[in-house]
This record gives sequence, structure tokens and C-alpha cells, in this order.
Amino acid sequence: MQRVQRTALVLFANDGYGAVSIEAIAQAAEVGVATIFRHFGTKDRIVLWDEAEEDIAESLFAAVEQFGIRHAILGFAARLDEAERQFRQLVLARLALIQHEPELDAQAAINLRELGRGVSLALARRRGAKQVSLPDNAAGQVIAAALSTAISEWGRLKGKRPMRVLTEEVLSGVRSIMLE
Repeated sequence: MQRVQRTALVLFANDGYGAVSIEAIAQAAEVGVATIFRHFGTKDRIVLWDEAEEDIAESLFAAVEQFGIRHAILGFAARLDEAERQFRQLVLARLALIQHEPELDAQAAINLRELGRGVSLALARRRGAKQVSLPDNAAGQVIAAALSTAISEWGRLKGKRPMRVLTEEVLSGVRSIMLE
């Protein structure tokens, strides 16, 4: 499915997101249309979903639960910094497309809320609670937004600054604002 993603991203860059059909992606990637629908469901999920990122998100939630927010977020950033060049390039291409396509940006915002819910649940579990509290929910959404901000900046800079450094800056800024 990474081949499908890479093929789709090249087609989107060359022809524009709106001009490329799933059929064109399937043909260029030499897979069936049904295969793309089975794995991705929609064209926007080709850009927005990556099974490696699901594993990373699950690791993030587990780290929040076990070690706390700061350690978990910085560990997430370090994993991106240490990822293979090909994976990093794929993520950067996806980020560039999301920033230029309102439809993808809107769906990314929905995905961000889901990430915040996952962090909120991990925070509740860290406290030993069975339910997410309002503070857990608020903190989860703030952390997801902070992480999204760091990722967006990393994409804007085309990966030239380490994600861990950007994440440190964002967390420091959030912390100082929250303490005012």
C-alpha cells in the first residue's frame, strides 16, 4: 500500500489532487481499484492514513500512560527524526498536499481530534481512572494540537529542522503561556 501512496502522491503533484481518480491511481500503481478501496476506502485516506502511523500513535498512547506527556511526545518526535529517509519523504509529501488541499486539511482536523481523544484516554489511564475527565480531555486536545503544530512546522521547513527540536519549542511555548 505504500507503493499506492507513493504513486498517488506523484500523480497528485503532477496533475493536482482533484484531477486524479482512484482508477488512475490503481492503473499507475498496477493494482485493482477494489484493492485501493479495500485498503483505503477513499482518496483522501490515501493521503491521510498510513498503517505505520497507527503503530506510532498506539506507541504514543502507551508512552503517555506509562511515562507521561513530555517523555511520550519527545519520543514520538525522535522516532520521526530517526525514521528512514524514504518514510520521512513520504510524510513530507503528504503534509505538503494536506496544507494545499482544503478537503484534506478538514479531514486532518478530524483526525487530530481523534488523536486528542487517544491522548486523553491515556492520561486518564495514567491516573488510574476508568473515565476521561474534563481536564484529561482538555489536556489531550492541547497536546494533540501542539504536536500537530510541530509536525506542520516540520513539514513547512521540509524536514530541515529536527522534529524533536520543534516539539521542544512548541511544548515550551505552551507551558509558558499556560503558566501566565
